[in-house]
Amino acid sequence: MHDVLPIFVTDGGEDWYDVAEKGAKLPVKRPDKFGSTIEGVRAPDYVSTEEMVLDYLPAGKFFVSNDHAATYPLATRHEIAAFAQEDPVPVSLIVFDAHLDIYSQNKGSELTKANVFRVLDEKAFIEKIVFVGTRASEELILREHGRKVAEYNRQFAKEWREGGTFEELGAQIQVIPADEVRDFADGLQKAIALCNPEGIVGIDVDLDAFEKIGAVQYDENFGKAVEEFIEQRIAFAKKNNVKLDAEKIKEIRDYAQFASNEMNEKGLPTKLDFTRIASSFEKLGDHLAFLHVTEYEQEKDGNGKAAKLIDGLIGAAADGLAAAADKPEKENEEDDE
Repeated sequence: MHDVLPIFVTDGGEDWYDVAEKGAKLPVKRPDKFGSTIEGVRAPDYVSTEEMVLDYLPAGKFFVSNDHAATYPLATRHEIAAFAQEDPVPVSLIVFDAHLDIYSQNKGSELTKANVFRVLDEKAFIEKIVFVGTRASEELILREHGRKVAEYNRQFAKEWREGGTFEELGAQIQVIPADEVRDFADGLQKAIALCNPEGIVGIDVDLDAFEKIGAVQYDENFGKAVEEFIEQRIAFAKKNNVKLDAEKIKEIRDYAQFASNEMNEKGLPTKLDFTRIASSFEKLGDHLAFLHVTEYEQEKDGNGKAAKLIDGLIGAAADGLAAAADKPEKENEEDDE
């Protein structure tokens, strides 16, 4: 049994404020219950972002969630444990994600899936964050590079970069772009090599790092969903004689265009090399703090493709950890050297 805890964030979603005066968010469906073929799934926890920040510290090694904000209590739990020791242990995070969730627009505000690592960086000590599978357009918001990107996205990213979107971070940030790795296993091996071998490592896997997986909010249909949201609010405003926020409409539409272009860029293939993945987790052994698969939109996983990927990934990780535990103590010590 893999002992997987599903965490369903009951609020959150996209911070697309209403274009008709009052705050509202782009609707995000929250399933009534968790159902999956993943082996060893426990009963899910239903938690708000406020609860995650205040007092939610889930136990276990493997997690699945619907919102990237759920990483906050997982990383915080291990940061607390690391610094409770006489000699603090460095904490590194490996994050497979099409996006860099270190946005500063919500700095000092509530926890969201877009600023989760920014909030962690402000409230806890994380030595390093290694992003893997980042799309080329998203990386341009952090730093310039010469790889191919749609001109619209290049200009959009430049405005956000020069506006300081990703500035003032304490943790070391490293990016292994999607177009510089062969697959998930290759990215995992490269990321582990960049982490402190004496520390502990938490691993996040945002499903939108993979190409055409379907069970995520950010997919090729994201722009269309945002446009439908705007049109509904415009119709509401006209019917109720409410003033429209033209600047907000433009802001939302501009980002939706950027996001749609971005999600058509190269991502990670969904075919996983389980043997190599298990080998990486065997190497991590006790240094692994958690494996968290996130942004799982269960109701969009009609063909079960994402559930199968999650099941295989967690199974490979469990096999690798079991192999590490079965090694003779002397052999483990030699590996650490």
